[in-house]
Amino acid sequence: TSIRCFFFFSVHKVIILWIDYRDCSNPNDKNEGLKQAVEAKKKELAAAQKQVGDLKTQLDAAKQKLTAAQALLGKATQVKDAAEKTKKDVDTKVQAADKAKADADKAFSTATNTKNKAVSTAKSKEKPFNDTKAAYDAAKLAKSNAANALNAAMNSKQRADGKLAAMKQAYADAQAAKKSADDALNKAKQQAGAPAKPLFAVTFSNDSTTVVTAGEDGIVNLWSAGNGQSIDKLLGHGGAVRKAGFTADGALWTGSADQHAVSWNTSPEWKLVRTFGTGDEKSVLVDRVLSLAFSHDDKRLATGGGSPSRSGQIVVFDIESGNVARKSWIVESAGKTREVEDPHSDTVFGLEFSYDDKYLASCGADKFVKTWSVADGKFVRAFEGHTHHVLDVSWRANGRTLASAGADNVVKVWNFVAGGQLKTISNYKKEVTSIEYIGVTDQMVTSSGDKQVRTVRDNGGNVRSYGGATDFMYHVAATPDGKIVVGGGLDSVLRVWNGTNGQTIANFAAPKEDEKKQANAK
Repeated sequence: TSIRCFFFFSVHKVIILWIDYRDCSNPNDKNEGLKQAVEAKKKELAAAQKQVGDLKTQLDAAKQKLTAAQALLGKATQVKDAAEKTKKDVDTKVQAADKAKADADKAFSTATNTKNKAVSTAKSKEKPFNDTKAAYDAAKLAKSNAANALNAAMNSKQRADGKLAAMKQAYADAQAAKKSADDALNKAKQQAGAPAKPLFAVTFSNDSTTVVTAGEDGIVNLWSAGNGQSIDKLLGHGGAVRKAGFTADGALWTGSADQHAVSWNTSPEWKLVRTFGTGDEKSVLVDRVLSLAFSHDDKRLATGGGSPSRSGQIVVFDIESGNVARKSWIVESAGKTREVEDPHSDTVFGLEFSYDDKYLASCGADKFVKTWSVADGKFVRAFEGHTHHVLDVSWRANGRTLASAGADNVVKVWNFVAGGQLKTISNYKKEVTSIEYIGVTDQMVTSSGDKQVRTVRDNGGNVRSYGGATDFMYHVAATPDGKIVVGGGLDSVLRVWNGTNGQTIANFAAPKEDEKKQANAK
């Protein structure tokens, strides 16, 4: 009997086995074959079961993937729904935007038409506007030109007023000078017309440097034997002087008809008359005194100094009493007047009284030249222009011009009446240390650190140079007639020049040590 098996598989976990038995010729053979068939079928069944297990595993994995796919499908559906909603919203906005654009196009078209109409209207009115604007600009320019012309006229008037005042002052000075010259001429004529009074005595000093003459007028005259200039006049006799002579010790004796014999000291000693300030912390002078100036009436002495970089002091003393005449000065600031004891903000280097003693000029390390009223101490005017310390200042005799010497290597000339600078003289190589107007002229002597002493005019012209200095020159002075010029500097030599030709008259070197000892011993 043969057996045929049929297996059917189902997803319902049921296996159906069909067995078809057929007869065989040998029963034993049939049993053995059946066993083998059963074993084979068992193996097939096991393999089928394994396949079923694998299929089941695959089925479970497929189920999981199906679940995940369903989840993804749900999310995708949500995204799709959201996207559709967004698209719908966007479509709505696009429709609104299309409508807004259409409205904007319409508005733009309307605005363009309006603009074109406005431009057309503006163009029709542009010419009158431009004409009006041009007329306004022309009127504005005319007004500006008129204002400038007015300012120029006012400045011209101010300058003219200054010149008129200067001319009036010059006329008054000329009249005074003429009167003085007339008086001198009349006096000279009187003296020339008067009979000459006889001289009764003539003698030389022991060193032959001085000539003494005396006569009927009772005056003893001393003259320089070198140049014939008057040295001194000795007054005291009440009658004609008939005898004169020097003793061995250098004393001059004269005998007169007044029955007196008089001994004269022709080399008087210098004696200390008065000291200003005490030299301690209580002194009216706060620090170093760097400048001095006597008034022309010999009644006042002005001192200048101060603490460097902190104060600039000016003190005026009464010479006869020694009292302080003024140490505070009146300035105006922001419409208010106040008294200050530091008229300069830094050390004062130079001072000089005007020829009429009405004003005092000062200068200092603050780079300013200032002028003050002597009577009430009020500030008058400041002159600014130096770029370094101002070392000295001087008045011209006419009282209308000032000159200043600066450490910026220049001399500046100022108009005191109208204010402002008249001239800058800049042909100096180093600091200009001192300056002084000569008499009533427009000339001034200057000294400077480039070893130079010279006479210049206040218009900048060079008159004369004085040679011989070998080092930095600190100061120079001249006689009122300009015939003698004296200067000193770092080489310790006092030099005397002839002011008319620039030649050296004498040089006085510093005393040697043995000479100093001898002088101190005396």
